Amino acid sequence: MAATTLTLDSLGQWQSASAIVNYETDQWHFHDGTHTWSHSREAGWTISNGVVTIPASSNREGWKPEALKLLFPSELPIWGGETDDWLIADSRADGDEVHLTLLFLADPDLMASATISRRWRVATAFITPWEEIELKDIMPAPAALEPIQEALFEL
Repeated sequence: MAATTLTLDSLGQWQSASAIVNYETDQWHFHDGTHTWSHSREAGWTISNGVVTIPASSNREGWKPEALKLLFPSELPIWGGETDDWLIADSRADGDEVHLTLLFLADPDLMASATISRRWRVATAFITPWEEIELKDIMPAPAALEPIQEALFEL
């Protein structure tokens, strides 16, 4: 699967990145225009600036950029896991999408939302009081893989 992630930063600017995920091989690439974060079973987790690629330390294994987690919705902090910060308070189906209303466990007056696409089986939005992440231009791989993979490594 390939997609564009959009993250609203603390200055109110949208940051864009390209993401490619192969769920069967547990391989992913995430490119923000400057760096590429990658994971494969063989190489583990790496980061590259187009000149140098360095492996991540073993304590970073399993780490993913926040925006990439939309492509792995079970990793969003909303499902009642031990380290999850959010509680699902309500859900509403609307066509292809399921909209979740979330309450912050540390302060139930703070609310957030998540949108899950039933078609793509990914989260297309995760919006909290301090961050907003959206997924756009979702395409199936391998048809989408080749042109995006070329763009990923053109630094």
